[in-house]
Amino acid sequence: MVGNKWKKVLAAAVVGTMMAGFISGCGTDSAPGKKKVGIVQIVQHPALDEANKGFVAALNERGLGDKVEIDQQNAQGDQSNLNSIASRFVSSNVDLICAISTPAAQAMANATDSIPIVGTAITSYTSAKLMNDEAHPDSNVTGTSDRAPLDKQLALIKEIQPDIKTLGVLYNSSEANSVVQVANLKKACQSMGIQVKELTVNNVNDIQQVAEGFLGKVDAILTENEQVRGEVFQPTERIKVYILEVKDTSKGPKILVSRTHPELVKRLFESEVTEVREGIVEIKAIAREAGSRTKIAVWSNDPDVDPVGACVGMNGARVNAIVNELRGEKIDIITWNENPAMMIENALSPAKVISVIADAEEKSAKVIVPDYQLSLAIGKEGQNARLAARLTGFKIDIKSETQAREMGLFEQMGLQYGDTPAPSFEEDSFEEDSYEETENYPEYEEGYQEDGNGQE
Repeated sequence: MVGNKWKKVLAAAVVGTMMAGFISGCGTDSAPGKKKVGIVQIVQHPALDEANKGFVAALNERGLGDKVEIDQQNAQGDQSNLNSIASRFVSSNVDLICAISTPAAQAMANATDSIPIVGTAITSYTSAKLMNDEAHPDSNVTGTSDRAPLDKQLALIKEIQPDIKTLGVLYNSSEANSVVQVANLKKACQSMGIQVKELTVNNVNDIQQVAEGFLGKVDAILTENEQVRGEVFQPTERIKVYILEVKDTSKGPKILVSRTHPELVKRLFESEVTEVREGIVEIKAIAREAGSRTKIAVWSNDPDVDPVGACVGMNGARVNAIVNELRGEKIDIITWNENPAMMIENALSPAKVISVIADAEEKSAKVIVPDYQLSLAIGKEGQNARLAARLTGFKIDIKSETQAREMGLFEQMGLQYGDTPAPSFEEDSFEEDSYEETENYPEYEEGYQEDGNGQE
């Protein structure tokens, strides 16, 4: 994968080469003097978000920001959404499409052969049948590639295990980019005298079982399962990992490490924060979506020590060191509270909460927030609510003031509409639109978009 910095550079290069001719014909669209640009992203992800931001930033840097009208769309990982977005772009006569990911570019290319398409986060345009020759694009599609620097990856593996003879690769054979990467890996390994053993999976549930089939058959396992998506490491680069498991085999110990495990964040705080290391401040709970955002709940055993302040450090020095190690992953630090209602209120930070009614037996809670705080409480694609649910172990049903009034929740709680009481704790039932503590969290709920209109 190409790093975030390079995504911005490459996007800028594409824009610079394409937009001069694109803008010269302005004046034929709905907004006088503006051209329409449709941007479609397959799913919300930090690496893809950076590609999106890089494209928009490149337009602005070249003085084109006020000359284009941008229509941002996110398919939420759904192919039918991609097809609908493609139809929308074509019917609205957009002048340019930026397609982020291979499936997004394929859907756009299937819908039009005349509207220019700029692709990014795509491994191989020829394998995806977007063009016949990447050196000389012969269709309405062009763009940048995110082909991994296999030579650097192999150099790192060689440095760690100089005597490596066999390399196992675990991948999804139904995903076009993965197939291309494996083919390139085999070519690179052949020149180094390394044999490649392939094992394929169809979903994440297959990974552990299939990976165990490698043990004793290979010298190293190359898998991105425990690596944050989009991370690229350089040879001799020092990184911090969490040791998941050490197995003693006939060929020596095999160590499984992770960059995605929540415990990595805990260990980083122990390293950076003296109070955590000495047990003065405790990390009570962690909820993490690796590469994107982490919430941690902290508690101080010393009334004179502020647990949040200790973890943040002077001018944010301590938490920033951890954020840098995690390549920009956002970290929310909240105060632990034994009262479930108070804890839920804290966990939904930075959103403001009017009232919380929690049911300890059912592990569910109703939350009322001001109307203008609803999207913040839910978070982009439900992330804030989802992480709060994981952190607290409660199902969380979030309603705005208006929704609560329409549902009669204020009356049920014995409150007057417009009251802003302190969070309460009592038995109640759980309703729809909740985020449950489970391994299968919904990534998106219709109507919970960041801007409230179905666009990200």
